[in-house]
Amino acid sequence: MLADTAVILLAFSSMTPSGYQLALGLSGARVISLSVWALGASVLRNAGAGDTSDELAGIGYQAPLATATILVGLFSLAGFPLTAGFPGRWAVMAGGGTAALAVVGTLAAVSLAAVRWTSTVFRTPRELTLPGSSALERFLLGAGIVLCLLLGLFPQLLYPWVVDALSGLTGLAGG
Repeated sequence: MLADTAVILLAFSSMTPSGYQLALGLSGARVISLSVWALGASVLRNAGAGDTSDELAGIGYQAPLATATILVGLFSLAGFPLTAGFPGRWAVMAGGGTAALAVVGTLAAVSLAAVRWTSTVFRTPRELTLPGSSALERFLLGAGIVLCLLLGLFPQLLYPWVVDALSGLTGLAGG
């Protein structure tokens, strides 16, 4: 969350209308990324998975769709290419300099956390049997993954909507 907030603040710090629009677009992508991550985490938690490293060991084998949903949400939050968080970060990086280094740093930090989490959930499984997911849970998990990837491939589906929302805030743009 801190890394994502830093990137949003970098966009906002340009103090230009396009910077404000970009910050709002990044906020919209953040909502989607966190929702997808939380959906996967909620499904695991409700199925009886714990939240410690030992309790999550091997959970990726028992609940692969929920695990994939968490990973897609994390990678989207990090701004990994082909996810909802990437287009906004790419635009911030286009400014070059410190902003580009900060974006790359946040991508590396969150990706490292995701890789660490992945190594935990796919290590030797513990003795636990999770109940199967309902059809609705499977649908929502799959829809979350598709949404993050769809908005990464077609950012024009998200960004014009948030830009239109910003148009009502003319005081920010100096107008």
